[in-house]
Amino acid sequence: MRTDRLRLLDATEQIEMISKFSEHGREAFFSDVLVQSAILHRLALLGEACRGVSHELREAHAEIPWLQIIAFRNVVIQSVGQCLALRRRLTPPARRRTEGPPQRMALPHVAGIR
Repeated sequence: MRTDRLRLLDATEQIEMISKFSEHGREAFFSDVLVQSAILHRLALLGEACRGVSHELREAHAEIPWLQIIAFRNVVIQSVGQCLALRRRLTPPARRRTEGPPQRMALPHVAGIR
């Protein structure tokens, strides 16, 4: 099980990455889907790290909006899940990936090699 210290290190790393991805400002965020995706992903990871922090540590640092961070993570994860479900419904069956493990290619028999 991960300790509070490791969870806080995870959270700090996510905050640093969010800061890096957002350094070009609001316009860059709204005009670049890659930046949006990166920031939302890191916000979800931040929420995941905060979700694992012990109740005792959260109470000791009540100035941090733990529940709001975790709730936002839940919104992001649910939204991604809904988008993927919608995409599956809208994608024609011929374009969908097949489920299950990848199939092995049949290789021609070469004498002496099995």
